[in-house]
Amino acid sequence: MTSGREISVTRTLRDHTMTASTSKAAPAWSCDMLIRLEQNNGRVYSSQYFVSVEEMMRYI
Repeated sequence: MTSGREISVTRTLRDHTMTASTSKAAPAWSCDMLIRLEQNNGRVYSSQYFVSVEEMMRYI
């Protein structure tokens, strides 16, 4: 995230898909980059933003 590059990684196990991606943060956030975690198990979709990898790992 310190490089400022926008990347995306997707992993699928059976019907559960998780995508983690980075993007530039809007000025309202107190950081330069955000991590977006998207989860889909075929019936339920969720999306959450995090300011650090550590914060995202605690959520998972």
